[in-house]
Amino acid sequence: MEALLEKGIRAIILDGKVQIGRYYVMGKGTNSIVLKGLYKDNIIVIKLLRLDASRNSLSFEAEVLKKIYNSYLHHKLVPEIIDHTEWMIILEYLDGVSIFDFLNDDIFYLDKAEISRALYLTLYKAFLLDKIYIDHGELSRPKSHILYVEPDYDPVFIDFESARYKESPKNFSSIIQAIFVRHPSSEYLRDIYNLNLEKIRRYIYIYNKSRSEETVNYILTKIFNL
Repeated sequence: MEALLEKGIRAIILDGKVQIGRYYVMGKGTNSIVLKGLYKDNIIVIKLLRLDASRNSLSFEAEVLKKIYNSYLHHKLVPEIIDHTEWMIILEYLDGVSIFDFLNDDIFYLDKAEISRALYLTLYKAFLLDKIYIDHGELSRPKSHILYVEPDYDPVFIDFESARYKESPKNFSSIIQAIFVRHPSSEYLRDIYNLNLEKIRRYIYIYNKSRSEETVNYILTKIFNL
């Protein structure tokens, strides 16, 4: 706790959907625990390396987050890093719903224009990640790795523990399959956008051949009838 105080964190807020013993936190993974905290009168997110983690540091994840944030200052792809050490990352807090809740619940009461905007931005931002050769590593089944920030459902990618620099990242192709093929709501979404599995496979093939802005715009225009 003393180390947290030295970083300006005034309090830990035990709040979230994940229970550890008697307490609730925002998240718990193989290598880290995610908590809310109070920093200069603002709610923030604190990611702490677990004592039994399989890795020695959170430094690479912090490096990746800073690279993404600084590469796209006009596109909110990730939360802003406030501070970090080898065992801790302090991030801005963003209020929203996970992609899991968005696809399970929200799409059934939002209108088509709202759904289209959220999914369009999700796919376009995945392409922007591909452009800087960062593969998130978990977007094929992104249960909690995309946050739709309210009130406009702007997608933000979180949790880059599995991220790697790759010559051919698969963020765009992974997320298009996760949304339109693998999720229980995929059939509902395919009906909305008049898609079938053959069209989706063709779009992925076209994308993987060029990975260009022109190709992405073509695919998104076809899907969302822009």
